[in-house]
This record gives sequence, structure tokens and C-alpha cells, in this order.
Amino acid sequence: MLDEKARSFVAAPSSGAMPTEHEQIIQRGFDAFETADMDAFTADWHPDVVWDLANHESWQGDADRYVGAADILAAFGRFLAGAQTLRLDMHELRELPDGRVIALYTEWRREPGQPEPEPIEMGIVYTLEAGKVRLMQVHTGPEAARRTAGV
Repeated sequence: MLDEKARSFVAAPSSGAMPTEHEQIIQRGFDAFETADMDAFTADWHPDVVWDLANHESWQGDADRYVGAADILAAFGRFLAGAQTLRLDMHELRELPDGRVIALYTEWRREPGQPEPEPIEMGIVYTLEAGKVRLMQVHTGPEAARRTAGV
């Protein structure tokens, strides 16, 4: 969740087209993250949602894959206990032809003892099933996310 003193979420530039249902689901998750509303953050998750961090280069958690909201939120909470995410700048949020959604953004993060936040380029490829997020594949860098997405 974003730091209370510096919450900011910059949406991707609009193409003018109405967002698809899948894009709206993912956008709701980012919006809920911004306000630290965990009920809204997880509302569109499948009961067996998978958070795959195998391609997240700076992930320091105890595993690279978590299943279910409780497991994911516990790992995420441990991560955020050290790092401070100050802002997310969304660059791209779009549904792919196969129904998956790709989100490319810059995360402004400050690690303990770090005087200034640093930008980290991130990408997530989401797989949805019956209107619920089933898989979140997190990547360091947009190129890695695009490779996973096949774009």
C-alpha cells in the first residue's frame, strides 16, 4: 500500500476507448492498492489466485510463488514492512487478444536507510478466469512482462 504521506497513482494515458471488463478489473485492483483497501484489492481475485514472482528480480520473500489471498497478503505485508512504495506511475494497462491483461508501470520505492526513492520498472501479466484474477505474473522490467505476454 502506498505510503500515507505520499499516495499517488498516475493512470496510463487514455486511448479514448472504453476499458474492457478485464482492464476494469485490474484497474480496480490498482485503485484499491492506492487506498490500502484490502477488501477491494482482493475482491476480484479467484480463491486459488497465484502470485508468481519468479521473474521479479528484487523479490526477497521466502518463496517465488504464493497461492490464495491470505498467503499473498501475508507475503506482501512482510515485503512492505521494509520497503516503502511511494507512487505508481502506470504506463500501459491493456487487454491482450487472448484475454490476459498486461500492466506496465514505474514503482517509486524507498528501501530502509535510502534517502530518496528510486524508480523500479515493473510489469504484471494477469490471467483471468470467469471474471476473477487467477494468475499474476510479476516481472522486473517491461521487456520481461512483454515476453511472457507474447507481445
